[in-house]
Amino acid sequence: MHAHDQNYPWIFHRDEIDLLEDELEDLYETYGRDTGSSKTFESAILSEQMETEERSEAQLSRRLGFDFFQKISESSPFSFSEESQHPKEDPHQQTEFIRSHPLYQKAKIWAASLRSVTKQKYQERGPYASEYFRIYANLNLIPLKIFTALSEELHEDRVGFEVAKEAYELGLIYLDRVRESLGLVGFGAEEGEWFEERLKETYQMQHLIASELNELKRRRGL
Repeated sequence: MHAHDQNYPWIFHRDEIDLLEDELEDLYETYGRDTGSSKTFESAILSEQMETEERSEAQLSRRLGFDFFQKISESSPFSFSEESQHPKEDPHQQTEFIRSHPLYQKAKIWAASLRSVTKQKYQERGPYASEYFRIYANLNLIPLKIFTALSEELHEDRVGFEVAKEAYELGLIYLDRVRESLGLVGFGAEEGEWFEERLKETYQMQHLIASELNELKRRRGL
């Protein structure tokens, strides 16, 4: 699966969150094709993401009983489920609802607070460059997964529930990777207190996403 493939999970809402997606695509375009002896820590970290996405896609397709990502490529993202029989709402209103959702807003602010610093630290090529890159490369995935989950919840059907659940769980996986690397760079950074605060915020984000996932499961009777 290529990062520019329109079936890729973070390309669902291209027009709405294009800046976040552009950063990810730029990383894949620059580092995602390294192979063999030329493999860098950047490509290894991006390969970790790709493997996670592909494993998630396979699991989701098995649970749904069909190739979900092939199906959505053949139809509108708001009409791929046969179970969605309710009248369609205005997509613009749906997007604005998601954009203003407190969880999505908090995720964007949290990611923005880390993005420029970790990118700069990575580019300095110090001893923790790989950990800074791991943080930077995973940051945008979290608001993107939240956006996808909130979008799919609006369908209020089995497919929407399964996709939303998977998106929240992926968000937690990527958030855990950020947390791991934040814990490491904090020891060697001059801005130790600043990173400690970001680590606390990351734990808070984990709690918020987990709470949203648990509420989704509760509504579905799980």
